[in-house]
Amino acid sequence: MKDRLRQARQAAADLADRAKNLRPGATDDEVDVIDDDEEDEDLPPVEIAEGDREELARLDAEEAEPIALDQDQSLWELLRKIDPTPSVPLAAKHEVGLVALLRRLGELSDTSLLEDKRARRVLDLVGDRLSISAGPDGITVRSLLRRRHTPWKRIQRLTIQGRYDLIRGDGLAKLMESIRSNFVPFPIPGLGWLLRRVTNGIANWLESRMDEDEISALQEEGGSVLLAIQRRGRDIELEGPLLLVAMLSPGLSEALEQEARARGIPVERSEA
Repeated sequence: MKDRLRQARQAAADLADRAKNLRPGATDDEVDVIDDDEEDEDLPPVEIAEGDREELARLDAEEAEPIALDQDQSLWELLRKIDPTPSVPLAAKHEVGLVALLRRLGELSDTSLLEDKRARRVLDLVGDRLSISAGPDGITVRSLLRRRHTPWKRIQRLTIQGRYDLIRGDGLAKLMESIRSNFVPFPIPGLGWLLRRVTNGIANWLESRMDEDEISALQEEGGSVLLAIQRRGRDIELEGPLLLVAMLSPGLSEALEQEARARGIPVERSEA
């Protein structure tokens, strides 16, 4: 049954793609046919023991103590250590994910997050979801519910925004609000609580540590954050947890921007 549903969804997507390429008065020979090598697939449900589900779900209604970040460290230098830029053109897959990023952040800045066994259980449930990877064959985005792989030839445009503009504008505020007012609960209990701990910790650090030197470093060297992938078919917009992953990953964003430009793919900078 799942295979038939997946085939039906794919057939509908194929029809929509072909419809986009039809021009008034065109003959069948003039219709552009798109090779269907894009891979969008639903991920299996997360298996959660009933006892764990109830205990972790209670966290989402609790106050979330912000993680602690070293006030003596530069945020930009810390992020560069967490996700250094790979060599471009990409010869292998470069992947970043929420779990690996938060564990690396804890190793470098002693956030105390990993000392909380409840946080570790939530991260174990997340696993390899909430991750973004780029390689010679394209870009893969794994959300909580699905995996979406897009070959480079099907990418029409990337949208980016300066990291400084994002965190000093309303980007971080929108991210925090989307986590707090999540009308549809995350399929992983406790994830909202964990994300609030992380985003509140970053916000606290920015309020107390954003001096002229840090502002200058982020403006000049902070690079960009991937916001969206425009592609033939359904576009991919990074929101909520995936936007946090992109924000914490300067190496990924730099590699994507360089790789896209080298392939002649437009890169649009958002000023919002």
